Amino acid sequence: MKQIITINGKRIKLTQSQLIQAGGEGMVFRLGNTAVKIYHHPTPQHQAKIQHLLKLTSHLPDKVLAPHTAVTNANNQIIGLQMPLLPLGSQPMKRLANPAWRQKNTIRASDVAALLTRVHQTIARLHQQQIIIGDLNDANIFFQPSSMIPFFIDVDSYQIDRFPCPVALPTFLDPTLYRIQDFSQATCFTPLTDWYAFTVLLTKSLLGTHPYGGVHSRYKTLAARAQAGLPVWHPAVIYPQRAYPPEILSDDLHHWLDETFSRGQRRPFPLDLLTHYTKQLKTCPQCGQEHPRTRCPVCQRTIPAAPVPPQTAVLYTASPQGSIEAVSVLPNGRIAAVIRKENTFYWLRMGLGGVTAETPLFNGSPGYSFAIFNGRYLAVNPPGQRQLLILDAQQNPPQQITLLETAAFRESAVFAATSRHLYRIAGDWIMRGAVQHGRYLEEAIATAHHAQTWFAASPYDEAIAGYHRIFAEYRCFVQTPQGNYDLPLPPPSPGEHLAALRLRFAPGQVTVNVKIGRQKHYRWERHAFSLDGRWLDAQSGENNEDTAVHLPHPRGRIVWTPREIAFNAG
Repeated sequence: MKQIITINGKRIKLTQSQLIQAGGEGMVFRLGNTAVKIYHHPTPQHQAKIQHLLKLTSHLPDKVLAPHTAVTNANNQIIGLQMPLLPLGSQPMKRLANPAWRQKNTIRASDVAALLTRVHQTIARLHQQQIIIGDLNDANIFFQPSSMIPFFIDVDSYQIDRFPCPVALPTFLDPTLYRIQDFSQATCFTPLTDWYAFTVLLTKSLLGTHPYGGVHSRYKTLAARAQAGLPVWHPAVIYPQRAYPPEILSDDLHHWLDETFSRGQRRPFPLDLLTHYTKQLKTCPQCGQEHPRTRCPVCQRTIPAAPVPPQTAVLYTASPQGSIEAVSVLPNGRIAAVIRKENTFYWLRMGLGGVTAETPLFNGSPGYSFAIFNGRYLAVNPPGQRQLLILDAQQNPPQQITLLETAAFRESAVFAATSRHLYRIAGDWIMRGAVQHGRYLEEAIATAHHAQTWFAASPYDEAIAGYHRIFAEYRCFVQTPQGNYDLPLPPPSPGEHLAALRLRFAPGQVTVNVKIGRQKHYRWERHAFSLDGRWLDAQSGENNEDTAVHLPHPRGRIVWTPREIAFNAG
């Protein structure tokens, strides 16, 4: 079988060997690193919805694999769409409902909670853009087991504007919609029906059973059980043997599920329930099950209290004189620093005996920024400039290695250093560099947005984290030698705005602090992530932390001499 289609004016043959799947609405083919969906019976409604959807694609969350190009036939009629292909190794979320598969793939409750958190964040962002998923289920959300990052497919079925979601999976359908026979006739889904489906998804993913699973002697079907309000944990229901016991959930989370499935509660699912649940999880040393209890609900073993780790501190017997401008802990435990005494900057080496070496750098007024890498190299950025002067500070006097330039964000130069590398922006790239055999060498490691990218470096690991500002949206990321990872944050609720954003590092993780405002009231949310982008924890509360102060940005050119830095206008 061959089918001729046209994409961007180019005729393409699709063959049976490219077919990925066929369903009631159409067929999906693999075409390079994209997927092509061809409708069995394309209608004017299909065509109008695709044209409308293509206008929104660039504004949708990254992991929503939305159509980006229309597919036409020989008569230039739209018969389908082209969209991104799922990453290799992606699995549907319905896999998580199989405890044996989870055990085989070493997927823990905390991993599932991290995935559900990201799913929640994507749903909230779609709702903020007035988009309803409608047919939300565990077969149209995929994930990569290695990263627990979700990918949303079947976007063309979403309820958008006047275009309805024409399909629904009965097992995820809100019982309030059971009366509807044909979903293609009108827009009938709401954010609350999406949150009901998400709560079903959460139950299946964490417990390995549908909320109306199990067996009841009187109510035999899932729909009958849903309408009677008899969830799987009801005493009159025979609980599935292969499922995880409901006691692996926290009391608050279980209470929310019971309110939803027993009493018909319909409210947006609060993200705090997931974050607090994840914080409470502990691992049973006998069976390996994660749960929030003092006694394991699987093997009944009592979990001993975790020992408090000893606190350590480093004491330096003498402090340097002057203002500390930059500091770095070296692999041998000593400290390298830049200090300023009046209008002179110095390079210091410090140890347990205090200052072991002090070398003058240059004369200059306050306002310089510095970054130390490889224990001996120093990046110097003058006030309001984008130039980076790279010095070998171990030489006396310090020797210039090279002169670079980086991008600015909010009128401040963007650069940072880990213990081994210096990071800057060159054009559309984040660059990673180091000095080798007296020469500064660097490589491009990630994309940057012109005047819209900012990052900082971890003092503990070889990692940077930052964000891209895209209009009013901030997309956070972390970059390590293993790759670049998104740090998904929930969007502000309607009527709220993002007032400030800060990053803090700890060994093996980064915390994103978000200041959210509503009129004159502010609150902080803190989201902790591992360095491979996995969500770890969240907290919220009031905080009166000040926002960052940014320096002015005059124009000029830097000229270096061993004792002085001068500026030439131009």
